[in-house]
Amino acid sequence: MESMQNDEIYPLIVATMAHLSEGVVIANDEGDVIYTNASALSLLELGDAPRKLREIRGINIGKSALKAALQQGEADAAGRPSGRFVSFREVIRTEQGERCVEFKTGTVRCALNSIPLRVLILSDRTHERRYEAFFNHRDENAFITHDIETLNLIERVEQVAPINVPVLLEGESGTGKTRIARMIHVKSTRSTMPFVEVNCAAVPDSLLETEFFGHIKGSFTGAHKDRIGRFQAANGGTLFLDEIGEIPLTLQPKLLRALQDQTFEPVGSNRPVKVDIRIIAASNQDLKTMVQDGRFRADLYYRLAVIPLRVPALRERPADIRLLIDHFIEQVCLRLQIDRPTVTPNALQLMMDYPWPGNVRELINAIEHGVICAVNGQIVPDSLPVDIRKRANSSIRTSPTEQIDRESLLATLQATQWNRSRAAENLGIDRSTLWRWMQRMHIQPPND
Repeated sequence: MESMQNDEIYPLIVATMAHLSEGVVIANDEGDVIYTNASALSLLELGDAPRKLREIRGINIGKSALKAALQQGEADAAGRPSGRFVSFREVIRTEQGERCVEFKTGTVRCALNSIPLRVLILSDRTHERRYEAFFNHRDENAFITHDIETLNLIERVEQVAPINVPVLLEGESGTGKTRIARMIHVKSTRSTMPFVEVNCAAVPDSLLETEFFGHIKGSFTGAHKDRIGRFQAANGGTLFLDEIGEIPLTLQPKLLRALQDQTFEPVGSNRPVKVDIRIIAASNQDLKTMVQDGRFRADLYYRLAVIPLRVPALRERPADIRLLIDHFIEQVCLRLQIDRPTVTPNALQLMMDYPWPGNVRELINAIEHGVICAVNGQIVPDSLPVDIRKRANSSIRTSPTEQIDRESLLATLQATQWNRSRAAENLGIDRSTLWRWMQRMHIQPPND
């Protein structure tokens, strides 16, 4: 068959790319965009085709592509990318929320000239990323979520876990900081070695030094034999210092030295003990504010916060509440060896509207209470703890904004082009409340 000429095949290629479900962007070697198909504009929520690659949602395409090439073995000894296709993912912020986009990119040479062109193929991986997180609950150390911000946290955990650096976890009580610490340990090179946890708030100040570093026989009244401390018990593994903000200032210099030198002396001894441990610390207090107030040493803070990670409160991830309710009901029923109850719509709504000041820990308690107090195989409002029911009754009496009707809420969303942050601001509420109203009134964004 006679081969087609370039001027004949070009329109065919363009027509094909225009109808692909994946986004396609083509740029020259100077970063000027010369082609963008409709799928790319839709995926990136761009009204007009970008003129430069750097205009694509603020993503540094070149930097991300180079990093991917280095990680995927597509760079030479000097760090120059081969030009073969590599892939990377980026989370972009759009009017409809955050979206996880996979970029596959490489350079090709067009038959019409010898100038290399950069081709980007874009795919929406948001739902895939959520499903991966959902099915990860089979791992006892996994964090159950499909919230974008929390998924970003988990990605960072997986990135830093193999690297032997201190990590500081900050967040309210009950958010899952201990679970995150265990996840870091399990995914680290120390996973077969001990994971030792110390709750600094649960140990009296006078005993903390002995708890950390141990003591020798006769060092104080009641020290009838040598005892190793938690630092030595964790040798080769991970030491998790929970509620690190509770450590008294008088002990912080010795703790700092032990972290820096991996060396300490047990109480009553002047013989140094050498250890090899990784430190993960956690606090429900703002340690930076404590440093400013003189209640926590700055040098210790910066030693602990090499990698600071914030664990979000449950009220900041309202879309996870239903997911966690289902998960914990299943766990409680398996543990108690009872049939799984259903949750009535009214009971579910009470839990969706509750702000969960105790976070996931309080949710687990409420689910256990609800399962045990279920009526005829159903978790009804009266099955739930009294705090949740009282809060619901109080909200009904005192919150006039709850009287908004569906039409008004829908009009506000449409007026802000479904930008939930702006809509919530216009209504004088937070995003989690807006989300709950939308769920209650069965309002879905047009693209969901």
